[in-house]
Amino acid sequence: MGIDHSEVMWRLASKRNRAAIELGKVELLRQSARDLAELGMSFDKAFTVNCLMFWPDPLETLRDLRQILEPGATLAVTHQSRKSGAAASDVAAAEDEIRELLVAAGFDRVRVERLPLEPIPASCVLARRPTSS
Repeated sequence: MGIDHSEVMWRLASKRNRAAIELGKVELLRQSARDLAELGMSFDKAFTVNCLMFWPDPLETLRDLRQILEPGATLAVTHQSRKSGAAASDVAAAEDEIRELLVAAGFDRVRVERLPLEPIPASCVLARRPTSS
């Protein structure tokens, strides 16, 4: 299942994944990450790509995501700076911010992996919903 609050991105994803959608392998919804709990589903993995900057309250959204993840499930928050002239220091700052948000939202086993892309690396901050809560 995929979601996006943007009509434009939802349309693009629908077009790119048309075959998988027709086969019933992919379902795409246009809605906010904060609305996922309303689906009444839980997930063992979730990921976001360049989404955090669009969330009005990233900490609350991460807390909401934590609630729909099964105990032990993994969340991957990927970010690649899109600002003009971004530098390695921007990558490190984003990693630190995402790491702090995930810990504050109740995730554990937080770790960072970098993908050496050009013109600037992408960071993927991975975290786990604790099994005890």
